[in-house]
Amino acid sequence: MNKATRLLGLIVASVLGLSTLSFAQTGPSLITEAFDEGQVAELEVSYQWQDTGNSGITDPKIGLQLFDAQGRWQVTQDDLGLTLGMQTTVLSISDSLTLPNSLVDHSLALGFNIGQIDDWKVSTVLGIGYNGRSPYGDGNAKYGKANLIFSKEASDTSMWQVIVDYDGNRSFLPDVPLPSVSYSDWSNEQFQWTLGFPYSSFTWQPTDKFELEASAVLIYNIHVTGSYELNENFELFASYVNRTDAFRGDNDDPSTRRVIFTQQTVELGVNWEPCNEFNLSIAAGYAFDQEFEFGFDTQNTTKITDVSDEPFVRFAAEFKF
Repeated sequence: MNKATRLLGLIVASVLGLSTLSFAQTGPSLITEAFDEGQVAELEVSYQWQDTGNSGITDPKIGLQLFDAQGRWQVTQDDLGLTLGMQTTVLSISDSLTLPNSLVDHSLALGFNIGQIDDWKVSTVLGIGYNGRSPYGDGNAKYGKANLIFSKEASDTSMWQVIVDYDGNRSFLPDVPLPSVSYSDWSNEQFQWTLGFPYSSFTWQPTDKFELEASAVLIYNIHVTGSYELNENFELFASYVNRTDAFRGDNDDPSTRRVIFTQQTVELGVNWEPCNEFNLSIAAGYAFDQEFEFGFDTQNTTKITDVSDEPFVRFAAEFKF
C-alpha cells in the first residue's frame, strides 16, 4: 500500500469523523450528522468473515473475523443537542503464531452544542476509549478523544465547517490535534458536494433509483459507492473500503507499542429495508493489501505479517428509533 495514500486517508478519517466503514460515532459526526426526521437513536452492526489463507513466513496460515458496531442517542432535542455515542471494533485472529487471538477497540463519547461566536455555531465531542489485546485488561490501553467544531451557514443550502480533532487512538499522529476545513453545498437535489482540505466528496443521484457517492483525499485516496434501487424494499450496491485500525500491544517501546492493521476491500451486495426503522445488508467481496505492522503510528512501521488476498462475506444491520 502506498504510504502517502494511507497517511492522507488517516487524516481524513480522524479529523472529519469519517470512517472507512462509516463506524465513527465517537468523533465529530456524533454531533454534526443529522438524525432522520422523527428519530433520536440508531445502531449499526457489521460482521465480516474471510477464509484462512496463506500469509507470510512466520504465519503460513491466518484467518480473520471483523466485528464493528456503532450507535448514538440524542438525549435532548433542544439547542444543547446532548448526544451519547459508542463505537466498538473487534478483530478475531485465528491460526497466527505472532498475533494475539483478539484485538479490541471500544470508545464512548458525549457531544453537545456550546453556543455561538458571531455567526459560528460551536460544538464539542468528548470521549474516552480502550484498545488492546483483551477488554479492559490493560490500564495503559485507555485513551482520550476531543473535538472542537465550528459551523457557519453560508446560505440556506451551504455551510462552512472547521474542526480541531484530538484522538488518542488515531493511527496517524495520535498525540497531536489536527485541523480541517470544508465547504458543503446541497442546493441541487441531485448533486451535493463538499470541497475542502484535505477532504472532498460528492453525492450524485441522476435518477430516483441510482445513486453514486465518492470521496477523495486530494487525488490520492478515493472511495466510491454505487447503489441501484430494485424496488421499494431492495437495493443492489457495490463499494470499496480502505480501513486502518490501531491497537495497543504489551510493551511501552514506541517502535512496537501498537499493532496496526490495514485492509482494502471491494464488495457486491444487497440491502433489504422492510421499513424505515430497519435495514439488513448481505455482501460478498474480496480483501487485499492486508497486513499487520508494529509502530507508534503509520509514519514508521515494521511489518509483523502479511495476510493473503481472500474472498469474504459480510452481514450488516441498521436499527433506527
